[in-house]
Amino acid sequence: MRYNFNQEGSFVNFKTLDIADDSLVSDGFVPVAHVAAGFDINISKRFFANFEARYVFGKADLSQDFTGFQPIDLKGMRASGGLGVRF
Repeated sequence: MRYNFNQEGSFVNFKTLDIADDSLVSDGFVPVAHVAAGFDINISKRFFANFEARYVFGKADLSQDFTGFQPIDLKGMRASGGLGVRF
């Protein structure tokens, strides 16, 4: 999976209490695993509807912009549906 995590804004340095505007970025490719289930429903001889649900598991270490932070959690549920035609 490719991920891109951006944060922009005013950040507080807790040691000096200075405020600075900055843009923090972490992106890259990470391996993930997923579990999926789906089904097709016949509407007629030529047309059908389909549905799939997928749960993705993955984590990624953040770039040096985020030193001291936990890895980003990329897990989550995805669902898709559609219509199909048989020829």
